[in-house]
Order: sequence, then structure tokens, then C-alpha cells
Amino acid sequence: MHIAIFGINYAPELTGAGKYTGELAVALVAAGHKVSVVTAPPYYPGWRRGSGYPPWQYREEFLDGVRVLRCPLYVPGSPSLLKRLLHLFSFGLSALWGAVSVRRDKPDVVLLIQPTLFAAPAALLCSAGRSTTRVMHVQDFELDAMQNLVAEISLLDRIARSAERLLYRRFHAVSTISQGMITVARDKGIDPQRLSLLPNWVDTRAMSPQSGQTVYHEQWQLREDQRVVLYAGNVGAKQGLEFLLAVALRRQTDDRCQFVIVGDGAGVAELKDFAQKESLQNVRFLPLQPAERFPELLATADVHVVCQRRGAADIVLPSKLTGILAVGGHCVVTADSDTELGRLAQEYPGICECVVPESVDALEAGILEVLDADTRSPNLIARQYAEQHLEKSIVLERFCDWLESQALSE
Repeated sequence: MHIAIFGINYAPELTGAGKYTGELAVALVAAGHKVSVVTAPPYYPGWRRGSGYPPWQYREEFLDGVRVLRCPLYVPGSPSLLKRLLHLFSFGLSALWGAVSVRRDKPDVVLLIQPTLFAAPAALLCSAGRSTTRVMHVQDFELDAMQNLVAEISLLDRIARSAERLLYRRFHAVSTISQGMITVARDKGIDPQRLSLLPNWVDTRAMSPQSGQTVYHEQWQLREDQRVVLYAGNVGAKQGLEFLLAVALRRQTDDRCQFVIVGDGAGVAELKDFAQKESLQNVRFLPLQPAERFPELLATADVHVVCQRRGAADIVLPSKLTGILAVGGHCVVTADSDTELGRLAQEYPGICECVVPESVDALEAGILEVLDADTRSPNLIARQYAEQHLEKSIVLERFCDWLESQALSE
């Protein structure tokens, strides 16, 4: 079976949708399928085009048996809402030629990864006039995420919502990564019979609990009594990491608590400016770490922070949480009780500490409560959940089976 994947993010990006799309494509090849991917040059989360990818040029490459067609796009250095829209539109436009190229190989299934919905016309073009199955996998309801960054609903937003509903109806099946996002999809008018739950995954063999000192303890010259509060992932507006720095500001006289932010994104410069202005000696910033060092990085943390602004917890389920659960991390998440993360904390008591978002008091109290526990021993509730629900080999096998079943049913 030939499967054509359209998505703006792809390997070798280390975080977010690109990581998962890359691993899915490789799994499909391993299952015996031919896979073509129409994507952009790597740029996320640093919002910088990867080295070796000239601007405004198409490029074809083969990665792990996957044909990858890189389509040019506009990458803003400091992505405002308008610049993000231009960024997405530029890929949607350039992906049309990618659709023409892949269409010649007569794909049996066209899989659109959202983000971005701007690539839906290209995915539809690729399947036009053929008995090709069209499916969509939603990693991020991007229109909802954008709406949470602006203060009021505009005429443009209402037009976008209408276009969104129209595009959803053109796909035979839709999947997404959490039960909360399934609910959002139903609210958008998608037939529940066409919806499937396919969560993100984690390799629980590669990401497993570790004990003792790590290389990061040595590099940072941490004392035995010092504890690490870690955020690792994309640094953007929806994370609300200024609240974490506000906690660090409150705790700066207590050097036993060290705050570490590892990642890249549009919000890094602003956070660094704040830390410098306030002379925060208990905060350090690191770039994204190589994939092979990521388990050791997670093992260094006594407290993991999954920080999100209010309103983001049901439209974007943080992919960083899978790794934290797999290593048995002790985690504080900011989410209201009626969101996906809030329900997870209630259904599996002890899996994480859930506090209300956008509250310095609540975040500080949650961090201190976790620090009072035995953070040097793994969180077995988190680890067991990852093994039972998120194991990479099991979830990917289910994803491949789902795609095959969709092709057979159409």
C-alpha cells in the first residue's frame, strides 16, 4: 500500500508533531508499505530553517526508506499571529506542487497531519479523482490554539471556522491524540463514527527510570541537597513559562531549588531577558539536547513542570508528558480539573500534581509539595501508565492497523 503523508513538521525535528510523524512513517515502511512525505525543511521549535536547506527551494531526500519532499516556506524569526498565518499559508501553497509530484505514484491513502490544516487543499488535490482514502490525524487544533492567543473573535475567525468544518467533511476518517480532543472534534461537527483515538507514544525501553547522579549533575556542579525543577520542550506563548520564572524569583534566596529550562522557541529571548533583569542565579537555560541524552536529562529532574496557559489543555495535549511518565518522573501540570490533564490526575491519583493554570501561588505550592515527597525514587504510577497505554511498539502497530483498515473499508 502506498501512503502519502502531508504535514508541516517532520524528522529530524526532535519535539512535537515532527518527531511523531517521522516515527510513524518509519513504522509504516517497516510494516511493508511505501511511504511518501510532503513536508517543510526542519525549523521547529527554534523557528530557524535547518542548515543545508536553502530558502525557497524544493528538495527531495530519502530518510529510513521514506521519500521526503521538502517544500519551501516562510519561517519568521519572531512569530506573531499574522506571521504565523503567513508561515502556514506559504507551506499550504508550496505543498500543492508536492501533491502533484506524489500524485503520480497513485497513493492508496493520503494522511494529513494537523498542524497544518492549511495543507488540506494539497492533500485533497493528491487524492482528487481517485478512490483514495483521505484521513486526518490531529496533533493540534491550530485554529483553537490561535484563538486563545487573541482577545476577541473576529470576522476572519468565523470565516476560518466555516472553512475548517468544510475541510473536515472532505476526509473519510479523523483521529486525534486524547479523549478531550475527541470531544472537541465532536463539537466541531465531526461524526463520532469517523473519529478514532490514537495517542502519542513513548519508547519505554529507551525511556526508563534511572537512579543516581547523571552527567548533568556534574556539569551543573549540583550539591547533594539541591533539587532540579525542569521544563523541557517548546518555549512559546501557550506554555506560560513566565509563571515558572515568577516562582523562581520567589525562591531565589533558597539555592536548594534550581530551575532549568531546556528547549527552544519564540519565547526564549523574552524569558532570558527577564531572568537577566531580575538577576536570577537559580535559573539556567539550555538548548534542546540530543535525543540520545534526553532520558538522562529527564532523570536529572526532581520535579518536571508541564506548563500551559488556561484554555490550551484540551486542544493541545503536551507531547513532553509521555517521556516524563515513562521515566517515572514526578510532575506538576497546570490544567483545570475538567481538562484532559485534570481528568488524568483524578483517574490515576499520584500520577502527577495538577494545579490551576496561570497562578504563581498554585504553581509554587505544587512544586513544593512534590519536593516534599521522595523525588529520588521513580513515580511507579506514572511508569505503569506509560507501559500500559503509551508503549511505542503497541501504539504504532495500532496506528498502522487503523490506516490499513481505513483503506480496506473505503
